[in-house]
Amino acid sequence: MNILVIDVGTSSMRGILFSHDGNELVEHQKTYKATYMKNGWVEQSPSDWENALYEIMTNISTVAVEKRWTIDGVTITSQRSSVIPVDSEIHPLCNAIMWQDKRTTDICEVLSDQNDKVFSLCGSRVNPVFSASKMTCRAGYAVPVLRQRLSYRRQVHQSEPGCFSSFWRES
Repeated sequence: MNILVIDVGTSSMRGILFSHDGNELVEHQKTYKATYMKNGWVEQSPSDWENALYEIMTNISTVAVEKRWTIDGVTITSQRSSVIPVDSEIHPLCNAIMWQDKRTTDICEVLSDQNDKVFSLCGSRVNPVFSASKMTCRAGYAVPVLRQRLSYRRQVHQSEPGCFSSFWRES
């Protein structure tokens, strides 16, 4: 049994195919760059991850076929606190807010009195790395362009946005 491990990192994505006894059979890595902006904002284009994953999967699958290896399972690890809002068809609505982005500091200050409740629900305290603060930022006051794109997609697709809709607050 061979397992393909995909590691989605801040500056690169790597795929490694391991044999059942833990030996590395083949590895492929693709680098990319996050965009670092003023005030501690950090974003990543979702297409960077999509393109890197496609390249890695194509490369490793080609080698596996040539060597007559099977890929019996795939596992992925990633930046747990990066957030990509998507529509009902799972198309990204904007860039990802990366784990190290600090734009949500003010939201975290407002939510700090909820730390005990948040910790009891998910085991994490409210902080700028926390995914919920990023979702609150994207869903709330910070992105009028996102509101326009959601409105446009509603007209084009005549459907509500997907998982992101539960965080959206219309005024």
